[in-house]
This record gives sequence, C-alpha cells and structure tokens, in this order.
Amino acid sequence: AEPFARTIVEGKGGIVPGQQVLVDVDVYVPDFFTSPPQFPLFDLPNALVTLAGGRSQNLSETIDGVQYTGIRKTYVIVPQISGTYALPEFGIDFSHSSDGKPVKATVNAPAVSFSVEGSAEEGEQRVTFAASDLTVEQVFDHDARSMKVGDALTRTISITAQGTQAMMIPPLD
Repeated sequence: AEPFARTIVEGKGGIVPGQQVLVDVDVYVPDFFTSPPQFPLFDLPNALVTLAGGRSQNLSETIDGVQYTGIRKTYVIVPQISGTYALPEFGIDFSHSSDGKPVKATVNAPAVSFSVEGSAEEGEQRVTFAASDLTVEQVFDHDARSMKVGDALTRTISITAQGTQAMMIPPLD
C-alpha cells in the first residue's frame, strides 16, 4: 500500500466569475502521518487562490482491505473571468510511518478543471461579485437633524456577505 492524493471540485455546475469554488485535496497514507502534509499555494491565471482558514479535516478510509488515514485541506479559488480553469498537478510533501519508521514522501494531487459561465458581454469589463446573504447597512453617529453649522457627522457603511472573502467585496460608489 502506497500513499496517494485525491482532488475534488465541490459544486462544479453553474459557477460564475467572482464566486468561490472549493477544491478539496485529500492525502492518504496506509498507516499514519508523522508530519503533516505541506499544501502549497499555486498560481492560476485570472483567479485568486488561497487555502481555507481553519484546521485540516482528518479522514479514514478502507480500500481493498487496507486502512488508510487521510488529511483534507480545502483550496478556495475565486475565478475573475469566464472560461475553463485547469488546476495543475502539484506535489505535497509529508512524512508517514512505514514498518514503524518515519518515511519522507511526496504525492501528486491530480489535476482537475472546472468551467465558469460568462456574465458580461464580450469585451465588457464588469465587476462581478457572487455571495449569499448580502447585507449593506449604514449608521450615523448621531441624528443629522440636530446638527448645527460646524458639527461633524460620521457615516459608517458595513457590508456583510456569506460565502466569500472580505477582500473580494468590491468598493461602493
């Protein structure tokens, strides 16, 4: 039994520019890890690629009678334009136990791809923002009706959205 990796694109259909695409990368070993997998960042043209915050997920699976231990990390990819995005095959380094001894190993995460549907006319430059539960709120530090000449007024605008990263929220006009 040898270590291996799997790559899975969550929710492949109906993706639009600006929408987060989650890509799970699972690394499996036949015994147990002696050092965690090192998941690298990679460049993907016309997309922002980050690793999801939080902890890795521990996995366990039996394949052909062999018990494997696994670790899953999720990449968050935000495509900026329509088209096909091909994630490259990339190496993941780690150590695992083999016959009671730690062994250094590298597995390749298989290449995967997904398609992003167009949202603008060809040649048109448009900011696309895809998120759920979007709220925009404004608050004033006091009632403007009670102001006198020379008083200051502070206006605070807050944008909250689920399913996106703060840096992907476009600025307001």
